[in-house]
Amino acid sequence: MSEQLNVQSPEQGFDKIEVKNQAPAETASVSPEQQAEQLETARAALQEIAPPKERLALPVDDKPQDNQPLYIDRTVKKIQFKQSMKQVRRELSVPEKVLSTFAHQPIIKAVSEASAKTVSRPSGLLGGGFFAFVGSLAYLYFTKHIGLTYNYLLLILFFVGGFAFGVVLEHVGHLLRPHHE
Repeated sequence: MSEQLNVQSPEQGFDKIEVKNQAPAETASVSPEQQAEQLETARAALQEIAPPKERLALPVDDKPQDNQPLYIDRTVKKIQFKQSMKQVRRELSVPEKVLSTFAHQPIIKAVSEASAKTVSRPSGLLGGGFFAFVGSLAYLYFTKHIGLTYNYLLLILFFVGGFAFGVVLEHVGHLLRPHHE
């Protein structure tokens, strides 16, 4: 059931305001725009009747009272992160909890983020793997036929050189590719 406010004059006061109940069939035919309009007229009528102290108590809109936007700062984000981590860790096994606690330390997280941007470049890994494979095969062939001893440090050097070559090749490709906006 919905209620309809009937105010005849602003001088009536609160005790003479009539509230009529409407049947559900009557309210079903009222559109949302008409309901909003009726609500606004009722608010306006109450604002006229209400004494000055009570006018401030009537809610006009859902905005904060100081009309300031609400900001989420770093402290709120940190608190929320800690709460979600506690909630997730409750469901983990003991070894997973220990690993999660270790992995989410600030220093470990910073090192991981920095290395993720540089170390795990797919082009670098592809270039490093390819150069290490081809370079070590060629070096093995020459050591067998010439009679040298095999130096395992060269495998690492081939990988590092191929990694650098792959990253440089990726950046050159980005520079030469036309940018579409």
